[in-house]
Amino acid sequence: MEEDINNFHCFFPGGGRRPDEWPGEKFPEEYSKIVTDLDKLIEQEGLDVEAVKRERKLMRDLNLRGLGLAYTDLEAGLKLVEESEKHAKQMDKLILPIYRKMLELGYTDDDLIP
Repeated sequence: MEEDINNFHCFFPGGGRRPDEWPGEKFPEEYSKIVTDLDKLIEQEGLDVEAVKRERKLMRDLNLRGLGLAYTDLEAGLKLVEESEKHAKQMDKLILPIYRKMLELGYTDDDLIP
């Protein structure tokens, strides 16, 4: 995959850069526009948002477990971290077409990867 879309997933439903997940402060206006445009593209493209959520959850859970386990069993911990990276790549594969369409709408990498 040629693009590095690290953290773009945070704008997807269930991610931390959504109005319903944002901590008490006012949701940033620039994120509001991104989320609105993203939601339109998700609907137009028929993206399976639940698949994105599943991959993100597996990525995070395995990464956290691996990092915790690494203190007592480095090899086993690293295997879990490697497994989490597979889920990160699968998630990126799912969302990459949407990322490219967001770039076509005029967003930049800096806009989409905070």
